[in-house]
Amino acid sequence: MPRILGSAGVYGKATRGREPPPRSAGPVDGTRLSHLAAPPVVGPRDAARVRGNRRRGLANGAAGPAAVGSTYTPRRVRVLVTGSNGFIGAAMLRYAADTRGADVVGVGRALRPEPATGSLPYASADLADPEATSSALKALRPDVVIHAAARSDLDACEAAPDLAWRDNLEATRVVAACAAEVGARLVVLSTDCVFDGEAERLYTEDDAPRPTSIYAASKLASEHAALALCPRTAVARTATVFGTSHGGRDNAVTGLLRRLRASQRATMATDQVRTPVLLDNLVEMLWALAVDDTAGGIYHTVGATVLSRYELAVRVAERFGYDPSLIQPVLSAQLQQSVFRPLRTPLATAKLRARFKDLSVLEVDAALDRFADSLSAPAVFGEGAAHG
Repeated sequence: MPRILGSAGVYGKATRGREPPPRSAGPVDGTRLSHLAAPPVVGPRDAARVRGNRRRGLANGAAGPAAVGSTYTPRRVRVLVTGSNGFIGAAMLRYAADTRGADVVGVGRALRPEPATGSLPYASADLADPEATSSALKALRPDVVIHAAARSDLDACEAAPDLAWRDNLEATRVVAACAAEVGARLVVLSTDCVFDGEAERLYTEDDAPRPTSIYAASKLASEHAALALCPRTAVARTATVFGTSHGGRDNAVTGLLRRLRASQRATMATDQVRTPVLLDNLVEMLWALAVDDTAGGIYHTVGATVLSRYELAVRVAERFGYDPSLIQPVLSAQLQQSVFRPLRTPLATAKLRARFKDLSVLEVDAALDRFADSLSAPAVFGEGAAHG
């Protein structure tokens, strides 16, 4: 049985403190989970919002009780996020808890959670261990599992392929089987790297993947495993995620800002083309998939702007008032990277937009503006941040 740490103490086998609340019997009402996570209706404007959401099929993930004055009391959706100590997982956990009012539990391999999510319940478990993962999910009985845990460093995966396959494929197999066992909805994070980058257009969900690295191959296999083992699965492919990291880890934009702030040059590839996405926008997309049980299969969850890593870096420098001449353009071949990165992997979001018409898919300039509004010196430029 995994140790589960919460703000009210430690609960689990042979521990003291409160037990996790029992899950209500039977399936979640209908095919939408959104009604579980909403605050009560408090006024005419809120009631109108709820009625409008119902007419739109709850695609935006916001709803309220069945009717104003109804005696029905919705419970909050229970969400388990794997990889909750990571960049995306931590943000997803906080968004589900703070913005959507969900009951959440983070799961990670570390014995204790990172400070960014330390006030939220946390379970330490090896996800590739079927017994530990099954025990965690049976104890917590989540409505939704968002599987953000992964070994995502391309170089590290190539150097230790056994660990890459274990942490990416085997862990996903176990999580998917356990989610199916408890009847949970599953959202699995994946990557644009499943494509080889040879296409001269945006990749759609229907395009045939051709992975070129151990990391990409293990992630593609994890997609197949999740979809095969858990019928209530959505796969969310993403790419070049940037945003505020409260855990102190740099990402594509915060690492660049750190260098520009110190007037250091940065070398960026002009031929690696992506569709970068703001972290805050990504978790909104993941939440939409999480609470819509009819949205199965693969979705691309990225930003709306196609641009190279060099072009992104220049946009960042200009937006934050740094000298763009500090950004040095190069070809990928000049970087002498030990593992090949696909050159062009921009992802199309037409399927996502059609499914969730009220969901914003941000252009990069709007994303950078929103990112700038969220900045705080300790969160972005804290001392001792590690690259991740």
